[in-house]
Amino acid sequence: MGLRHDKEASREMWCLFANSHSSQAESGSLKSGKGALKMLYRINMITENDGWIVLDTDGWASEPIRLLVQSVAEEMGKEAFQPYEGDAQFMIKGDPYRLIFQYDDVFGSCVILDKMEDKDAVVALLQRHFEKLKNAKG
Repeated sequence: MGLRHDKEASREMWCLFANSHSSQAESGSLKSGKGALKMLYRINMITENDGWIVLDTDGWASEPIRLLVQSVAEEMGKEAFQPYEGDAQFMIKGDPYRLIFQYDDVFGSCVILDKMEDKDAVVALLQRHFEKLKNAKG
């Protein structure tokens, strides 16, 4: 499976949204306690050509995508891993959807679909985890 973040069409569209995902650090936006963080997520858009699910979060840098992939991996009873050391890009071993969870300074937080046919199921999965993380005890 190749990573699809190098497609020119995606790059052009993502450049339009780069500013909305840059440095959202707000000192009061995360509430910690008992090892859990309360985090707000929402789907900003889904690209129809290549299946990028762009997320808006109230967190900073890669923390929201790390929390999201951990939550999904826990539910699946599987392990999250980084395919490339040093990148804030994660996958889940044995994930039936073969999702890529990614954060970078240009594109922000996103989840990349392997197959567009999985879009509805993946959106439902993500929405469930958005609620779980929003309601985490903190």
